Amino acid sequence: FSKGRPSKCVWLDCIAENVTKEILCETFQKAGIINHCFIDKKKGLALIYYENSDQANRAVIQLRGCEINNKRIQVCFNCWPKLTDS
Repeated sequence: FSKGRPSKCVWLDCIAENVTKEILCETFQKAGIINHCFIDKKKGLALIYYENSDQANRAVIQLRGCEINNKRIQVCFNCWPKLTDS
């Protein structure tokens, strides 16, 4: 799973269907201030936007391969255009 280029946005893959924004924010706020969180439950992916790229980098380093709701997730820098849930 490619790390991608550093940015303010972190890409998550292999998200369990029962994971909520609240669960992701609780887990990923350990790395810094989260400005926005987007989940696509059908595709099992999420994007987390941090206040700055240093915080996103910390999330990638600290949380890559962590388990959420008994499922190991993939974490890297986002390499796609901004997505929103609106």
